[in-house]
Amino acid sequence: MLLPADPERLYRDRALGPTMLMALAHYQPTSYAREPFSIQMFERMEHDTGQYSYCATLKIGHFVAQLVRLPDGTYPPTRQPPPHLILLQPGGSSVRWPPPAPVHAGAEWKAFAQLPPRTGT
Repeated sequence: MLLPADPERLYRDRALGPTMLMALAHYQPTSYAREPFSIQMFERMEHDTGQYSYCATLKIGHFVAQLVRLPDGTYPPTRQPPPHLILLQPGGSSVRWPPPAPVHAGAEWKAFAQLPPRTGT
C-alpha cells in the first residue's frame, strides 16, 4: 500500500505526503445490534484512468480512521467534506474533535468505508 518514501516523509516531516489522505470520523453504532469493537479493512480502488488507490480503514470503538494512498499525479479531493468527516491533507493544520456529526452504522458507514470512489486530478 505504501511506497518506501511515504513513511520516510511522515517520519522526517511529521506530515502526510502529497499523495496521502487521512479521514477521521466519530462512529455512532446502532442501538439494536451487537457490533464488533474493532474493524479493519483494506481495499484497492480502481480509477477511470486505470490507476489504483489503496485504502486502509480502522475502527476502534467510536473512532474511525482511513488512510488513503492516491496514485502518483493524483491529488486529494478539493470539495468540502461531509460534516461527519475530518480530512487531514498535506500541509493541513490541527483538527477539532469530534466532528460536527457522527457517521452512523449501516449505509452511511459503508459509504464512509468506500471513500473516496474518485479523487481529484
